This record gives sequence, structure tokens and C-alpha cells, in this order.
Amino acid sequence: MTTLFILLSFLSLTESLVHPPAFKLAPFNRWQCLDFVENVDKSKPHPYSIGNLSLVTWYNKNKPITTINICPHMASTMDGGKVQNGCLVCPYHGFKHDRSSSFGSTMEFQGKLYWSYNPIEKSPPGIPFYDDPSYETSRFHMDMSASVPDVVMNVFDLNHPEFVHPGLFGFGSDVPPKNIKVHSYPSREDVLGLSFEYRANTVLSHALPGLHCSKNFHLWNYPHSFWSRVSTPNNQHLYVCLDLLPLEQDRTRLFVTIRHNFLRGLFLPKFFMSSVARTILEQDEKQFRKLSKSSLAKAMMIFNVQLPHEDHFANLRRILKNYRYPDANHVAFLVDQYLKEKRFDT
Repeated sequence: MTTLFILLSFLSLTESLVHPPAFKLAPFNRWQCLDFVENVDKSKPHPYSIGNLSLVTWYNKNKPITTINICPHMASTMDGGKVQNGCLVCPYHGFKHDRSSSFGSTMEFQGKLYWSYNPIEKSPPGIPFYDDPSYETSRFHMDMSASVPDVVMNVFDLNHPEFVHPGLFGFGSDVPPKNIKVHSYPSREDVLGLSFEYRANTVLSHALPGLHCSKNFHLWNYPHSFWSRVSTPNNQHLYVCLDLLPLEQDRTRLFVTIRHNFLRGLFLPKFFMSSVARTILEQDEKQFRKLSKSSLAKAMMIFNVQLPHEDHFANLRRILKNYRYPDANHVAFLVDQYLKEKRFDT
């Protein structure tokens, strides 16, 4: 045990010495979905967590402001405070936080609330056909017992549906996928696409015309945004869009947006699509609870065996090697940067 502790300590120290400041900020310089806008009461503050980073967001004239959920006076959390004339008033001593206290950038985009510290892109990745009135939309969120990399690998895993999603309300099949193609983008090394054809033989897959034989496409914008498209021969499309929020090392919140032009205009199909997505994610969650937790042993064991239809995992692992969970060390570095930039007047 002592040897393992020394090894982990050495690896942590080596990383801090080798990687430049930009690397330490990497968990926070991408747009991170915090919530669906429809869930936000704009008259009061809302607490959010990105890994070990605690934030609080409030609104001033319909514009969101976010800061660290630690008052710089005597370290009270501030989500229990009140919004007064566009300022967040700390509940401990009444210190008022205005836009000058802003920490990073916050924006509403396509129905979601996003935050980033010094974002490297102007806006978050978009959802295809978001403004197309021929598509119905439904939204929900669900917490999964898995790390962000675990969720990413699950989305791109073509082998697990046969075992994890069989039966009446699944889509899994023992028929192998066909025409698998990896789509790389030279100008964006952190974006990965995967297309394939899939034939499912469950009752669910026959419930919608042509869905039992579909063309599929996944697109991942590292590290937190996905959309998956399922297309039928009669030109109907289902988009399932995911935004991943790391809550803990092995716990991730999925913000799910479903877009489809199946049988539109009726409540039942919209409710049906949302229910199906929830059911499938619950099947994934059942398996996620069986995953080993993040550890050095897990990192050493994983991918020592490769199954068919996993050649694209080499691309996936190349991108994921840059991912770091936003732990206490990253947060401390970020807070230090923030304090160097800010001047608090009383």
C-alpha cells in the first residue's frame, strides 16, 4: 500500500511539473452544460457543481451571471442568498455580488444554460435542426454511476446493446452492425464521428416504421457533448443529444435532448420517445453500477482485450487521454487565477 501511495503521489507531482497552466485549466475551458433553462427560476440563485468546482448562478435583467459559490468575505455559500437589483446578496453578512464578481462566461444556448472559464470557442456545440419546426423536442436529465470517459465509451460501444439492451423495450440485437466507418476531422482533432447500419429485431424497434433497419451516426465534441442520429429508410430521423456534467469522479449527469420527426403533432409519440430514451438509459445505468470505480488498477486492466467492431476505440482513446476529472487540484489552480484577476471593493 505504501508503494502504491508513493507511486500515485509521484504521478501527481510529475503531471503538475510537466503540464503548462493551460493544461490545468483544460477541464474548464470548454462549454459545460449546467441545466435546462426551463428548469431555472431566474428570480433566485442556483448552485451547480462541476466535479469539485462549486458555482452559483443568478440573473440580472435576464442575463446569467456565475461566480464561485464561496463568498470572498468569510466563505459562506451563496445559493441561500437572494437576488436584489441584479446583485446576489450573501446570506451571511449581506455582501453584494454584481457582474464584476463574474467568474468565467455564462450563456443560454438552444434551451440550455452553459458555463466556461475562458472558453476556447464562442458557443457550445449545436444540435442539428434545432430550429426546424418539423421536429418535436423533449428534455430530461438523469444521473449515471459512471465517469465521463465511461459514458463516452458506452455511447461508441457497438457490442453492448446485444447484452445490455435486449428484450421488449430495448434495441439490442445479435445481428452485427454493418458498414462501420470512422469519421475524423483534420481541423478538429477533438471531434470524432462514427457511422454504421444496425438491424434490431425487438418489438420496440418495429414500433416505428423502418426503425428495425436503420442508419446511425454518432458525433462527439470532446469532452462533454454528443448527438446521435437514427435514420429510417423513409427519411425519418431521431436525434438523441447528450451533454455530460461530471458531478463526481464516477458520477455523471446526462442532459438529454430528444429531437424527432416521427408521427409529429401528437402527444403520445413525444411521450413515447422520451419514455424509450429513459428506459434505455436505465438499462445503461444498471450496467454502470457494475463497473469498477476509477483507479490505477482499472486504468491498467482496461483494453487488454479487444472485441470485434472496436477498431474506432483507438481514436476514442487518443482523444480521451487528455481528459482530466476536475478535482481539487484543478479547482485550486483555477481559484488562484481568479483571485489574481479580481479586486474586491467593500
